[in-house]
Amino acid sequence: MSRPILVTHTFNVPAERLFAALDDNSTMGRWLGVKVDLVKSPPDKGVGTVRRLHIGLQKIDEEIVEREVPKRIAYKIVRGLFPLSYHRGEVNVTSLGADRSSAEWRIDLESKIPALGALVRVGLGAGIDRALKKLDRQLGR
Repeated sequence: MSRPILVTHTFNVPAERLFAALDDNSTMGRWLGVKVDLVKSPPDKGVGTVRRLHIGLQKIDEEIVEREVPKRIAYKIVRGLFPLSYHRGEVNVTSLGADRSSAEWRIDLESKIPALGALVRVGLGAGIDRALKKLDRQLGR
């Protein structure tokens, strides 16, 4: 497995509020910057949820595989993986006090085409950094 993508951002909101925003599949497209549809949604909207991200012409399905409220969400890509052969993401929320928290987003991925994998890694890391900054601005309102 190659080096993971790791993006951390600190927020001026309680951890429970940050987790709720990261866990809300119906609004995540606003801060992620892509259209997001729910393909499958169990009653608790947790493990087994499949969300479809529309990134340009590509459609990527992510399935929630682990969820520990209000601390952690883990997912894997189950459709639209090319050029990757493996992609698993995990978002961990940590309380830093009554009104501060952090999100650490880690992605492990492998590519069928190493050069493309390197490009995906750089682009994905930058995209997640932008998304977390946008979420921070939205939560600051």
